[in-house]
Amino acid sequence: MTGQFSSVDMDGNVLRIRFGDTESTTMATTDCVVDLTPFGDVVGLEILDLRRQTAGREPELGHASGELRWSYDPAIDAFYVKLIDSTARVQRGTTCLVLVDDSQRMVGIDVDLGE
Repeated sequence: MTGQFSSVDMDGNVLRIRFGDTESTTMATTDCVVDLTPFGDVVGLEILDLRRQTAGREPELGHASGELRWSYDPAIDAFYVKLIDSTARVQRGTTCLVLVDDSQRMVGIDVDLGE
């Protein structure tokens, strides 16, 4: 990564998570699970079978900043992003776009939360 910042913002119904300041050049649509509070606030996002869903890519992420935290378990190929410190009581399956840079590193995720 060229930068060490991360960001989360909403653009309409789309949750945009960025892991750095590198521009994305490609994307892959993946299945994911959104963890929510009973009030609909997004606590986190999980992508199972990340490598299979993104043609073998694994996250190569810098350090988290602020409340945004992430982890990747290569043994079970599961990636998790925690956005807020809260308990998720609701899970909803959906799809997201995994954004990738020229070096095939994951640089962001876009999730259409629709409703």
